[in-house]
Amino acid sequence: MYMHIRLTVRPTYAGLSAAKRSIIRDIAQRHNVDVICLQETHVDADCAGRFSVSGFDLISYALHAKHGCSLYKRNDLITVSQQLSTSHSDVVKTGGYNVANVYKPLTEPWEDTNPLPSLPHPAVYV
Repeated sequence: MYMHIRLTVRPTYAGLSAAKRSIIRDIAQRHNVDVICLQETHVDADCAGRFSVSGFDLISYALHAKHGCSLYKRNDLITVSQQLSTSHSDVVKTGGYNVANVYKPLTEPWEDTNPLPSLPHPAVYV
């Protein structure tokens, strides 16, 4: 039995200011989102406050001043586990689904000829 997963994605959010994190939280709560995948976070210092989204736990992140990404789970979900992390993707499993947050800046090459992680069905690639 699989649960219904709701995702919110903003592929080019251009930073994670307090105001933007508040908007993300409001949208996620309004739509009962389970997993948030963000890209273009533009955070280059390992500062927990810059990644904080109320009601969500940070699962993974990549620091970069001009790029970066982060992945969150709703804080009341207990069946979420990190499955895989590469230079261009992070994968979590929840409710029987694998969710991959895949991000590669245009200026960086793919690390190999098979850039996407091979995930069993059912899977969501963001």
